Amino acid sequence: MHRPLATLFLLAAATRALPAQTMGDYARCLRGAGDAPARAAFEQQAQRAPGTAAGEFAAGCVDFARQQWESAAAHFERASNAAPTSSAAFTMWGNALGSWLPSASMFSKVKHGGTVRTAFERAVAIDGTNLDARNGLLQFYLQAPGIVGGDKRKARDQADAIAKVDPWRGFSARLTVARAMRDTALVTRTLVDATTTWPDSAAPWLALVAAQADARNAGAAFATVDRWTKARPGTPAINYAIGRVAAVTGQQLDRGESALRAYLAAARRPGDPGVAVAQHRLGQVLEAAGKPAEAKVAYQAAIGADPAYKPAREALARLD
Repeated sequence: MHRPLATLFLLAAATRALPAQTMGDYARCLRGAGDAPARAAFEQQAQRAPGTAAGEFAAGCVDFARQQWESAAAHFERASNAAPTSSAAFTMWGNALGSWLPSASMFSKVKHGGTVRTAFERAVAIDGTNLDARNGLLQFYLQAPGIVGGDKRKARDQADAIAKVDPWRGFSARLTVARAMRDTALVTRTLVDATTTWPDSAAPWLALVAAQADARNAGAAFATVDRWTKARPGTPAINYAIGRVAAVTGQQLDRGESALRAYLAAARRPGDPGVAVAQHRLGQVLEAAGKPAEAKVAYQAAIGADPAYKPAREALARLD
C-alpha cells in the first residue's frame, strides 16, 4: 500500500525539522537516563519521525535510558545506516553494544564483538575529535580478546590521540592503558609527568602516592609527599596522603596519625578523600601502632560517616 502524498510530505517535513544526530544530541542522549525532560523529548521525537535517522536515534536514546541495551543498539544501528556521516550515531551504537554484550550470550559476543570496534572506528573516522568514541575504541582494545581485535598497543595509540585534543583526559587515558598493561614503570612515569604538568591538581599526586605505597615502597611514597609539600604547601590532601602511606606500609606511624587527625579536623576541597576513607586509614594506623581501642573508635567513625563503607566494617569485625 502506498502512503498518501500528504503523509509523505509530513514525514519529510518532520525529518527536516529534526536535525540528524549531532554531538549535542549525543550529550542529551547520555543525559536521558537521569533527565526526565530530555527523555520525554526523545520519546516525542521518536513518535514524530519513525524510521528516520533522527527518529531511530531518539528511539535508541529512550531504550538506552531504560537500559534496554540490545534494542537500543538496533535503533542506533539503523540511525547510523540512515545518517552515515553522524559520529554521534555511531558512538551511541558502540556504547549500546558495549553495554549489552557483557551479559549477552556467547554467540552474540562472538557475532557482535567486532561490531563494537567498527562502530567506534566509524565515529572516529567521521570526527577525530570525538573523544568518547576514541575512549570507546581504547576500552575495546584493552578488554577484547586478541581474536576479535583486542590490542593494547592500539589502545596506547588512542590514548595518545586523546591527549593531543585534551591533555588532561589524555593523561587519564594513558594511565588506564598503563594499568591495564600492568606496567608499573609506565604507571609511575605517567603519574610523575602529571604532577609536573598539573601541580595544583591533587588527583595525580594522590594516585602516585597510592601506587608507590601499594608497592610497599615507603621511601618513594614519602619522597613524593615531600615533593608535593614543597610544590604546593598547605594542600589539605597532603595530610591524607601521609596517613595513607603510613597505613599501607606501617612506616612513620606517628606522622601518619598526626597527619590524618589534622586532615579530618580541617576543611577539605572538592574531590578530596571523604571522612569515611580517612577515618578508616586512621584506624589502620592506630591498629598498626598497637592501639586497638582507638582504632575501633576510628572504624566506628568511618561507619558513622558512611554506613555502607565495607572496609571499615570488616576491620571493626576483626577487632571485636
